[in-house]
Amino acid sequence: MNVSKIIEVYPKPKEIEVKIDFTFDYIAFDDSGEDILPFEAYKRYKKRDTLIAVAKIKSDSCESGYGFIIFDEELEESGVVDASLFQDENAKGD
Repeated sequence: MNVSKIIEVYPKPKEIEVKIDFTFDYIAFDDSGEDILPFEAYKRYKKRDTLIAVAKIKSDSCESGYGFIIFDEELEESGVVDASLFQDENAKGD
């Protein structure tokens, strides 16, 4: 069972810089036909890309034990990513 706890919510979203190339997997929806169909999608992020973090979490699902809830404005998608993927002096919890 994955357990997550929000450590900090950023009142003003925080920009965090990617330090390791990674792929962000998410579920997208195709609404071009009569039915709205879900499909797996992904976006590749490269070192030095910047993402928007809205909160920091402590989570069993993150390899480092900590993560960020990020929001990608282009995709209009959010998700949890491991804190070890980012340059952040506060990547570890308090």
